[in-house]
Amino acid sequence: MRSLARKLSLVAAIIGSGQLCAAEVTPRAGVVIEDLSYGQVLYEYYKQDYFSALTTLLVEEHFARINEHATEAELLRGGLLLSYGLHSDAAEIFELLLGNDMAPTLVEDGKALFAEQELRGRAWFFLGKVLFQRGYTSEAAEALRYSGDKLPDHQSAERDALLSQAYMELGELGKAEQIVDAWESVDDWGNYARYNLGVALVKANRVNEAGVYLDAVGTIKASSEEMLALRDRANLALGFVWLRQEDGAQAKVALERIRLAGPFSNSALLGYGWAEAAQGNYRGALVPWLELRDRKAIDPASQESVLAIPYAYRQLGANQQAVESYTAAIQIYDDEIGRLDRAIVVARQGELMKQLLTEDISDFSRVSWSLSSLPDTAEARYLYEVIASNRFQTGLRNYRDLLMLASHLRDWQARLGIYGDIVDSRMAAYAIALERLPDGLYAEQIAAHRSTYEGVAETVSAAENSYGSAVFASAKESAVLQRIDALENSPEWAMASADAQEKLQLFKGVLSWDMDSDFKLQLWQQQGQLSELGTIIEDSENTRARLVQRLTATPLLLEDYAERARMLAPQVEQLIDEVAVVSSLQISELGEVAAEELVDQRERLLQYRAQARFAQAAIFDSVSASTELAE
Repeated sequence: MRSLARKLSLVAAIIGSGQLCAAEVTPRAGVVIEDLSYGQVLYEYYKQDYFSALTTLLVEEHFARINEHATEAELLRGGLLLSYGLHSDAAEIFELLLGNDMAPTLVEDGKALFAEQELRGRAWFFLGKVLFQRGYTSEAAEALRYSGDKLPDHQSAERDALLSQAYMELGELGKAEQIVDAWESVDDWGNYARYNLGVALVKANRVNEAGVYLDAVGTIKASSEEMLALRDRANLALGFVWLRQEDGAQAKVALERIRLAGPFSNSALLGYGWAEAAQGNYRGALVPWLELRDRKAIDPASQESVLAIPYAYRQLGANQQAVESYTAAIQIYDDEIGRLDRAIVVARQGELMKQLLTEDISDFSRVSWSLSSLPDTAEARYLYEVIASNRFQTGLRNYRDLLMLASHLRDWQARLGIYGDIVDSRMAAYAIALERLPDGLYAEQIAAHRSTYEGVAETVSAAENSYGSAVFASAKESAVLQRIDALENSPEWAMASADAQEKLQLFKGVLSWDMDSDFKLQLWQQQGQLSELGTIIEDSENTRARLVQRLTATPLLLEDYAERARMLAPQVEQLIDEVAVVSSLQISELGEVAAEELVDQRERLLQYRAQARFAQAAIFDSVSASTELAE
């Protein structure tokens, strides 16, 4: 077995076309989210805001806020990084997932919910898929085999389709047939696998075996546009296979199954005409070819039909009609060549590429985006073939990602300016507050509380040290006590009768009894008031200290924010410039790709025009020779 490090180094070295769709790294369903931070990531992910999901995940992992779903989050991060083409970073993640023992996430009963085997299988699947996209077919097949049988159903089907395709490209058709023949369910991936195997068998000159697989796909019951198109494509391939075998009857059976309004209808009409011609029925061949001629002249099938029509006329002996049709064909080719020349110039100037995105740049979050329509311009209509290629679609996605980055950077550039204004405004407000801050902030309130506290404390202390005294006596009681004391100390009191003295002592005893009975309650109340006053004083002092600290420390914190914003501003500006340069280069590259395709179309038309002129000249020579013989 080749080493894992070698596979990962291949991934890290890969650059260029092809991206993994972010939606393909969907987290497993039915998992209870234990980390709020991971839940936020999934919320953005399921909104298809993949850029925000990735950046949020990076931030949350940086601050170690995802603990219960660490392994699942890492796999999601690796898939998202791959979808943006960051293969080196993703390779490091897969190396960790495939090279180390990762602790599983556990449910409440202690059973493993996220088994290591499933985690490794998904990591191998993603790695194999990217290797396959980049052309490392042997390594991709090995990685896909290691993914095991623990993948979700949709990924398991895709894995089998990719593995069978890898075997086809490696020339191991027997292994590919084993996978396809063992396919039990009738699903989209199975249909793609059968179609690809049929095409591979055609290339291997195993036509009869290929016909079985292509016919199976060509007769599926399809409801989606995708499967309807695949069915048409299979029938088209099967029809041309039989044409190469000069079996026009079999070819017509397959071609008749193709929808007249589908994307392959033009090629089907062209092939049907050749099937009729293969049976010697040139009048029958003219029917689809004449229909095809009246369609758009930019379609390759329509362009070929323009040349096929006079050929059929000539086979029927209608030389005059053949000459006229060749003349019309030459004019059509001249017109199209002129339009292509102008389109090539526009493509190389980069304007054509910018037109492709003018109607579809509102939502940058879709990593799985692909161009679905063309602008209504004379130049864009020639790009159907080039836009269908993976190379062009990937390049266009890369350019779109650059536009997204530029948009984010400009947004942050504006935010930094706004943050600077906010910081300046708040610093000015704090400066005013500091100027207005008195030295004795809350001093009067605290002093008043302290004075009250000291008075109550003195009363409580006196009461505690002289239990039963008249400390808590009311004003009336104090006045009575003073009168009794004055009376007892007067000279006349000694001469008072015994009855009067006895009554005074009785009154004095009753008064003391009343005062003593309320003493404990009043002491407890005074002690509570004392404690409450102490808490109020402490809280007031702490509040004052915090306020002073806040008013003095916040400007320093704001200055730190301002400094960070000032440091980031030139970095963001530099990144904007760099993205602009790379975007320009990407536009130029896409323009060259489009121009190359347009040049190829031009060369094909030049060849058709040359054939038309040669065939027309041959008719003239034949007619001239016949005239000379007649004379």
